[in-house]
Amino acid sequence: MRTLRTGCILLLVIAFGIPHLEAQTRWADDVRITDLSQDAGSPKLAALEDGTLYVACSLAEVSSAGLYRSDDGGTSWAFDRYISSTDPVTPISIVAVEGEKLFVSLRADLGSSHELRVWWLDLTTESTGYGVVATGNMSMQISGGTLCVDDRDYPDNRRVYVGYEVFDNSVLDTSFRFALSSDQGGTWTNHSGIGGVEGDYAGIDIAYGNGILYYIYSYSWQFSPPEIRLRKSTNRGVSWGSNLTVETLGIASLWPKIVAAAGEPTVVVCFDDGIQDDLAVRVSYDAGLSWTSANPPNDPGERELYPQLALCDQDEKVALAWLQDDDPEQQIKIS
Repeated sequence: MRTLRTGCILLLVIAFGIPHLEAQTRWADDVRITDLSQDAGSPKLAALEDGTLYVACSLAEVSSAGLYRSDDGGTSWAFDRYISSTDPVTPISIVAVEGEKLFVSLRADLGSSHELRVWWLDLTTESTGYGVVATGNMSMQISGGTLCVDDRDYPDNRRVYVGYEVFDNSVLDTSFRFALSSDQGGTWTNHSGIGGVEGDYAGIDIAYGNGILYYIYSYSWQFSPPEIRLRKSTNRGVSWGSNLTVETLGIASLWPKIVAAAGEPTVVVCFDDGIQDDLAVRVSYDAGLSWTSANPPNDPGERELYPQLALCDQDEKVALAWLQDDDPEQQIKIS
Protein backbone atom coordinates (compact mmCIF):
# COMPACT_ATOMS: atom_id res chain seq x y z
CA MET A 1 0.00 0.00 0.00
CA ARG A 2 1.32 3.45 -0.88
CA THR A 3 1.20 6.01 1.94
CA LEU A 4 0.38 9.59 0.94
CA ARG A 5 2.01 12.31 2.98
CA THR A 6 1.71 16.06 3.32
CA GLY A 7 1.99 17.70 -0.09
CA CYS A 8 -0.04 19.74 -2.51
CA ILE A 9 -2.59 19.36 -5.27
CA LEU A 10 -1.49 20.33 -8.76
CA LEU A 11 -3.37 20.43 -12.02
CA LEU A 12 -1.99 19.74 -15.47
CA VAL A 13 -4.36 20.30 -18.37
CA ILE A 14 -3.70 18.62 -21.67
CA ALA A 15 -5.10 20.44 -24.65
CA PHE A 16 -5.66 18.60 -27.87
CA GLY A 17 -8.45 18.45 -30.41
CA ILE A 18 -9.79 14.92 -30.27
CA PRO A 19 -10.63 14.57 -33.99
CA HIS A 20 -7.05 15.51 -34.90
CA LEU A 21 -5.15 13.99 -32.00
CA GLU A 22 -2.21 12.60 -33.95
CA ALA A 23 -1.34 16.03 -35.33
CA GLN A 24 -2.25 18.27 -32.40
CA THR A 25 -1.39 16.46 -29.17
CA ARG A 26 0.37 18.85 -26.80
CA TRP A 27 0.60 19.07 -23.04
CA ALA A 28 0.37 22.31 -21.06
CA ASP A 29 2.50 23.15 -18.02
CA ASP A 30 1.24 21.79 -14.73
CA VAL A 31 -0.65 24.02 -12.29
CA ARG A 32 -0.68 23.84 -8.47
CA ILE A 33 -4.22 23.69 -7.10
CA THR A 34 -3.69 23.77 -3.34
CA ASP A 35 -1.37 22.80 -0.49
CA LEU A 36 -2.43 19.91 1.68
CA SER A 37 -1.94 19.69 5.42
CA GLN A 38 -2.81 15.99 5.54
CA ASP A 39 -3.34 13.04 3.20
CA ALA A 40 -5.60 13.85 0.26
CA GLY A 41 -5.99 10.51 -1.44
CA SER A 42 -6.54 10.54 -5.18
CA PRO A 43 -7.93 13.65 -6.91
CA LYS A 44 -11.24 13.42 -8.77
CA LEU A 45 -11.71 15.61 -11.83
CA ALA A 46 -14.76 16.87 -13.74
CA ALA A 47 -15.23 19.50 -16.44
CA LEU A 48 -18.14 21.57 -17.72
CA GLU A 49 -18.41 22.31 -21.43
CA ASP A 50 -17.61 26.00 -20.78
CA GLY A 51 -14.17 25.06 -19.42
CA THR A 52 -15.02 25.18 -15.71
CA LEU A 53 -13.09 22.48 -13.85
CA TYR A 54 -13.79 20.83 -10.50
CA VAL A 55 -11.45 18.69 -8.39
CA ALA A 56 -12.75 16.72 -5.40
CA CYS A 57 -10.37 15.31 -2.81
CA SER A 58 -10.37 13.95 0.73
CA LEU A 59 -9.68 16.40 3.53
CA ALA A 60 -8.44 14.18 6.34
CA GLU A 61 -8.28 16.97 8.90
CA VAL A 62 -12.08 17.35 8.80
CA SER A 63 -12.88 13.68 7.97
CA SER A 64 -14.71 14.85 4.88
CA ALA A 65 -14.13 15.88 1.29
CA GLY A 66 -13.87 19.20 -0.50
CA LEU A 67 -14.36 20.73 -3.93
CA TYR A 68 -11.88 23.03 -5.68
CA ARG A 69 -12.99 25.01 -8.73
CA SER A 70 -11.36 26.74 -11.69
CA ASP A 71 -13.34 29.09 -13.94
CA ASP A 72 -10.50 29.67 -16.41
CA GLY A 73 -9.71 26.19 -17.66
CA GLY A 74 -7.30 25.29 -14.84
CA THR A 75 -5.05 28.36 -14.64
CA SER A 76 -6.27 29.53 -11.22
CA TRP A 77 -8.04 27.63 -8.45
CA ALA A 78 -10.10 28.35 -5.33
CA PHE A 79 -11.75 26.24 -2.64
CA ASP A 80 -15.44 25.92 -3.51
CA ARG A 81 -17.13 24.03 -0.68
CA TYR A 82 -17.09 21.04 1.64
CA ILE A 83 -19.03 17.99 0.55
CA SER A 84 -21.25 18.01 3.60
CA SER A 85 -21.82 14.82 5.52
CA THR A 86 -22.29 13.79 9.12
CA ASP A 87 -20.20 10.68 8.40
CA PRO A 88 -16.55 10.36 7.29
CA VAL A 89 -16.60 10.26 3.48
CA THR A 90 -14.05 9.64 0.74
CA PRO A 91 -14.72 10.84 -2.83
CA ILE A 92 -14.53 8.16 -5.51
CA SER A 93 -15.68 9.79 -8.74
CA ILE A 94 -17.11 13.08 -9.99
CA VAL A 95 -19.07 14.01 -13.11
CA ALA A 96 -20.69 17.27 -14.23
CA VAL A 97 -23.75 17.98 -16.36
CA GLU A 98 -23.42 21.31 -18.15
CA GLY A 99 -25.07 24.14 -16.22
CA GLU A 100 -27.18 21.77 -14.15
CA LYS A 101 -25.66 19.32 -11.67
CA LEU A 102 -22.44 18.02 -10.27
CA PHE A 103 -22.44 14.41 -9.04
CA VAL A 104 -19.82 12.96 -6.65
CA SER A 105 -19.77 9.31 -5.59
CA LEU A 106 -18.60 8.77 -2.01
CA ARG A 107 -17.70 5.98 0.35
CA ALA A 108 -19.21 6.69 3.76
CA ASP A 109 -17.70 4.79 6.70
CA LEU A 110 -20.34 3.92 9.30
CA GLY A 111 -18.32 1.77 11.69
CA SER A 112 -19.37 -1.84 11.13
CA SER A 113 -20.82 -1.03 7.70
CA HIS A 114 -20.23 1.33 4.79
CA GLU A 115 -22.28 2.92 2.02
CA LEU A 116 -21.70 3.84 -1.60
CA ARG A 117 -23.42 7.21 -1.97
CA VAL A 118 -23.90 9.68 -4.80
CA TRP A 119 -23.93 13.31 -3.61
CA TRP A 120 -25.19 16.01 -5.94
CA LEU A 121 -24.94 19.78 -6.18
CA ASP A 122 -27.49 21.76 -8.21
CA LEU A 123 -25.36 24.35 -10.02
CA THR A 124 -28.33 26.73 -10.37
CA THR A 125 -29.98 26.63 -6.95
CA GLU A 126 -26.91 25.54 -4.90
CA SER A 127 -29.06 22.84 -3.25
CA THR A 128 -27.41 19.52 -2.35
CA GLY A 129 -28.47 15.98 -1.50
CA TYR A 130 -27.44 12.36 -1.90
CA GLY A 131 -28.77 8.89 -2.65
CA VAL A 132 -27.52 5.51 -1.39
CA VAL A 133 -26.47 3.09 -4.13
CA ALA A 134 -25.44 0.10 -1.99
CA THR A 135 -24.54 -0.87 1.58
CA GLY A 136 -21.63 -3.14 2.47
CA ASN A 137 -20.10 -4.78 5.53
CA MET A 138 -17.14 -6.98 6.43
CA SER A 139 -18.68 -9.94 4.60
CA MET A 140 -19.63 -8.04 1.44
CA GLN A 141 -17.16 -5.23 0.89
CA ILE A 142 -17.92 -2.51 -1.63
CA SER A 143 -15.16 -0.66 -3.45
CA GLY A 144 -15.03 1.70 -6.39
CA GLY A 145 -18.06 3.62 -7.55
CA THR A 146 -17.25 5.48 -10.78
CA LEU A 147 -19.88 7.68 -12.41
CA CYS A 148 -21.04 8.63 -15.87
CA VAL A 149 -24.11 10.32 -17.37
CA ASP A 150 -25.88 9.77 -20.69
CA ASP A 151 -28.12 12.13 -22.70
CA ARG A 152 -26.67 15.22 -21.04
CA ASP A 153 -28.93 17.58 -23.01
CA TYR A 154 -32.23 15.84 -22.29
CA PRO A 155 -32.93 15.69 -18.52
CA ASP A 156 -36.19 13.74 -18.86
CA ASN A 157 -34.35 10.89 -20.57
CA ARG A 158 -31.09 11.13 -18.65
CA ARG A 159 -29.57 8.27 -16.65
CA VAL A 160 -26.76 8.49 -14.11
CA TYR A 161 -24.65 5.31 -13.93
CA VAL A 162 -22.39 3.88 -11.23
CA GLY A 163 -20.00 0.97 -11.66
CA TYR A 164 -18.51 -0.65 -8.57
CA GLU A 165 -16.97 -3.84 -7.19
CA VAL A 166 -18.16 -6.21 -4.47
CA PHE A 167 -15.80 -8.58 -2.67
CA ASP A 168 -17.60 -11.58 -1.15
CA ASN A 169 -15.52 -12.84 1.78
CA SER A 170 -17.41 -16.14 1.93
CA VAL A 171 -16.10 -17.27 -1.48
CA LEU A 172 -13.16 -14.84 -1.85
CA ASP A 173 -14.58 -13.59 -5.14
CA THR A 174 -14.82 -10.10 -6.66
CA SER A 175 -17.63 -9.16 -9.03
CA PHE A 176 -18.52 -5.99 -10.92
CA ARG A 177 -21.89 -4.38 -10.24
CA PHE A 178 -23.80 -1.73 -12.07
CA ALA A 179 -26.52 0.69 -10.91
CA LEU A 180 -28.48 3.49 -12.55
CA SER A 181 -30.68 6.38 -11.49
CA SER A 182 -33.39 7.95 -13.65
CA ASP A 183 -34.28 10.71 -11.15
CA GLN A 184 -31.01 12.68 -11.10
CA GLY A 185 -29.34 10.58 -8.40
CA GLY A 186 -32.09 10.40 -5.78
CA THR A 187 -32.89 6.68 -6.06
CA TRP A 188 -30.88 3.85 -7.56
CA THR A 189 -31.66 0.55 -9.26
CA ASN A 190 -29.00 -2.15 -8.97
CA HIS A 191 -28.46 -4.46 -11.90
CA SER A 192 -26.81 -7.86 -11.73
CA GLY A 193 -23.08 -8.28 -12.18
CA ILE A 194 -21.67 -7.17 -15.53
CA GLY A 195 -19.55 -10.14 -16.35
CA GLY A 196 -15.93 -11.15 -16.43
CA VAL A 197 -14.00 -14.42 -16.36
CA GLU A 198 -11.85 -16.18 -13.80
CA GLY A 199 -9.03 -13.98 -12.57
CA ASP A 200 -8.30 -10.79 -10.65
CA TYR A 201 -9.93 -7.48 -11.46
CA ALA A 202 -9.21 -3.92 -10.38
CA GLY A 203 -10.18 -0.35 -11.04
CA ILE A 204 -13.45 -0.46 -12.94
CA ASP A 205 -14.34 2.81 -14.68
CA ILE A 206 -17.32 3.66 -16.88
CA ALA A 207 -18.13 6.21 -19.58
CA TYR A 208 -20.96 7.03 -21.98
CA GLY A 209 -20.60 8.55 -25.44
CA ASN A 210 -22.13 8.38 -28.91
CA GLY A 211 -24.84 5.97 -27.75
CA ILE A 212 -22.39 3.51 -26.18
CA LEU A 213 -21.87 2.70 -22.48
CA TYR A 214 -18.29 1.52 -21.77
CA TYR A 215 -16.61 -0.08 -18.81
CA ILE A 216 -12.88 -0.60 -18.48
CA TYR A 217 -10.88 -2.58 -15.95
CA SER A 218 -7.51 -4.08 -15.18
CA TYR A 219 -7.37 -7.88 -15.51
CA SER A 220 -4.72 -10.37 -14.47
CA TRP A 221 -4.57 -14.14 -14.20
CA GLN A 222 -1.71 -16.48 -13.47
CA PHE A 223 -1.84 -18.07 -16.93
CA SER A 224 -1.78 -14.88 -19.04
CA PRO A 225 -0.15 -11.41 -19.04
CA PRO A 226 -2.06 -8.57 -17.33
CA GLU A 227 -4.32 -6.53 -19.60
CA ILE A 228 -6.42 -3.38 -19.71
CA ARG A 229 -9.81 -4.59 -20.97
CA LEU A 230 -12.90 -2.85 -22.31
CA ARG A 231 -16.53 -3.90 -22.80
CA LYS A 232 -19.38 -2.02 -24.47
CA SER A 233 -23.17 -1.87 -24.23
CA THR A 234 -25.48 -0.23 -26.77
CA ASN A 235 -28.65 -0.74 -24.69
CA ARG A 236 -27.81 1.12 -21.46
CA GLY A 237 -26.24 -1.85 -19.74
CA VAL A 238 -28.90 -4.49 -20.40
CA SER A 239 -26.33 -6.61 -22.25
CA TRP A 240 -22.60 -6.32 -22.86
CA GLY A 241 -20.29 -7.24 -25.73
CA SER A 242 -17.16 -9.35 -25.50
CA ASN A 243 -13.89 -8.18 -23.97
CA LEU A 244 -11.64 -5.92 -26.05
CA THR A 245 -7.95 -5.59 -25.15
CA VAL A 246 -6.71 -2.01 -24.85
CA GLU A 247 -3.16 -2.87 -23.73
CA THR A 248 -1.14 -5.91 -22.64
CA LEU A 249 1.12 -5.08 -19.67
CA GLY A 250 4.19 -6.49 -17.97
CA ILE A 251 2.63 -6.03 -14.53
CA ALA A 252 -0.95 -5.33 -13.50
CA SER A 253 -2.18 -1.74 -13.57
CA LEU A 254 -4.46 -0.44 -10.82
CA TRP A 255 -6.14 2.70 -12.14
CA PRO A 256 -7.48 2.57 -15.70
CA LYS A 257 -9.74 5.53 -16.57
CA ILE A 258 -11.91 6.22 -19.61
CA VAL A 259 -13.81 9.11 -21.22
CA ALA A 260 -15.90 9.01 -24.40
CA ALA A 261 -16.85 11.82 -26.78
CA ALA A 262 -20.57 12.56 -27.14
CA GLY A 263 -21.00 12.79 -30.91
CA GLU A 264 -18.36 10.46 -32.34
CA PRO A 265 -16.79 7.06 -31.56
CA THR A 266 -13.70 8.59 -29.90
CA VAL A 267 -12.55 7.07 -26.61
CA VAL A 268 -9.59 8.16 -24.43
CA VAL A 269 -8.07 5.80 -21.85
CA CYS A 270 -5.39 6.48 -19.24
CA PHE A 271 -3.69 4.00 -16.91
CA ASP A 272 -0.63 3.44 -14.73
CA ASP A 273 1.88 1.33 -16.65
CA GLY A 274 2.38 -0.83 -13.55
CA ILE A 275 6.19 -0.98 -13.82
CA GLN A 276 7.68 2.52 -13.49
CA ASP A 277 4.52 4.15 -12.11
CA ASP A 278 4.30 6.29 -15.23
CA LEU A 279 1.04 7.18 -16.94
CA ALA A 280 0.03 5.94 -20.38
CA VAL A 281 -2.71 7.41 -22.60
CA ARG A 282 -4.39 5.57 -25.48
CA VAL A 283 -6.95 6.98 -27.92
CA SER A 284 -9.42 5.08 -30.11
CA TYR A 285 -11.36 6.63 -33.00
CA ASP A 286 -13.45 3.51 -33.65
CA ALA A 287 -15.12 2.85 -30.27
CA GLY A 288 -12.30 0.71 -28.90
CA LEU A 289 -11.42 -1.52 -31.84
CA SER A 290 -7.95 0.01 -32.37
CA TRP A 291 -5.74 2.30 -30.28
CA THR A 292 -3.17 5.10 -30.74
CA SER A 293 -0.59 6.17 -28.14
CA ALA A 294 -0.68 9.74 -26.76
CA ASN A 295 1.46 9.51 -23.63
CA PRO A 296 1.74 12.49 -21.24
CA PRO A 297 5.14 13.92 -20.17
CA ASN A 298 6.10 11.66 -17.26
CA ASP A 299 8.85 12.95 -14.96
CA PRO A 300 11.88 10.61 -14.68
CA GLY A 301 12.39 9.19 -11.21
CA GLU A 302 8.97 10.26 -9.94
CA ARG A 303 5.73 8.33 -9.59
CA GLU A 304 2.55 9.43 -11.33
CA LEU A 305 -0.43 7.84 -9.58
CA TYR A 306 -4.25 7.77 -9.56
CA PRO A 307 -4.96 9.32 -13.00
CA GLN A 308 -8.29 11.04 -13.66
CA LEU A 309 -9.70 12.11 -17.04
CA ALA A 310 -12.36 14.65 -18.04
CA LEU A 311 -13.59 16.00 -21.38
CA CYS A 312 -14.05 19.75 -21.75
CA ASP A 313 -14.59 22.48 -24.38
CA GLN A 314 -17.34 20.62 -26.26
CA ASP A 315 -15.33 17.37 -26.18
CA GLU A 316 -12.42 18.99 -28.04
CA LYS A 317 -9.98 18.82 -25.11
CA VAL A 318 -9.07 16.32 -22.43
CA ALA A 319 -7.93 17.21 -18.90
CA LEU A 320 -5.78 14.70 -17.02
CA ALA A 321 -5.16 14.96 -13.26
CA TRP A 322 -2.97 12.74 -11.12
CA LEU A 323 -1.04 12.53 -7.85
CA GLN A 324 2.65 13.30 -8.35
CA ASP A 325 4.75 11.39 -5.80
CA ASP A 326 8.10 13.17 -5.63
CA ASP A 327 9.24 11.74 -2.31
CA PRO A 328 8.89 13.33 0.21
CA GLU A 329 6.39 15.70 -1.46
CA GLN A 330 3.10 14.76 -3.08
CA GLN A 331 1.30 17.04 -5.51
CA ILE A 332 -1.90 16.77 -7.46
CA LYS A 333 -1.29 17.92 -11.02
CA ILE A 334 -3.41 18.55 -14.05
CA SER A 335 -2.38 18.58 -17.70
